[in-house]
Amino acid sequence: MCCRQRPMHAGFTLIELLVVLASISLLASVAMSRYVALSDAAHRAGVKGVGAAYGSGVVLAHAQWLVNGGSGAVVDVEGFGAGNVDVSADGWPVDTAGGTGGAMTTARCMRLWNALLLGSAPEVAAAPGPGVQYVVSVPAPRRCRYAYQQDAGGRQIEYDAASGVVTTFSPPASKEGWLSWPWRQDA
Repeated sequence: MCCRQRPMHAGFTLIELLVVLASISLLASVAMSRYVALSDAAHRAGVKGVGAAYGSGVVLAHAQWLVNGGSGAVVDVEGFGAGNVDVSADGWPVDTAGGTGGAMTTARCMRLWNALLLGSAPEVAAAPGPGVQYVVSVPAPRRCRYAYQQDAGGRQIEYDAASGVVTTFSPPASKEGWLSWPWRQDA
């Protein structure tokens, strides 16, 4: 026994453990911020897609009104969707229950939502609830507003029945701003 060997310690030092924990925390925070950004982008894209589909429905109903003669208010425009969309004297969709004039109501806006989106409509209601994706309101006599409920981003779609313009709104904090379909993009 000339030399005594020290016993070997198996394991990590405290410093090594702290470095590993700090690295894992950093990676987790980067991953979480990316996930949140992707989730926000998905919600924004979903609302923009629904707004574009709604705008397309408005334009198609108007186009069918023009093809049918384009004169005055019409109840049940033939050749569009289920044939139950009613248009104003200017040819813009306003109802599906025989109404061609007067102010928009939440009931009229909900009926239009389902008729213009032609069967692919997300759930809409007058008040938030389970499964409701959009809540409808009437901010002005000839406007329908559909507020997105799946996140707190303040996203909404608005339809102006006097002009046929459908506008999709993302909050000012986003890079998207206002996007109007089909004719203009506001800054």
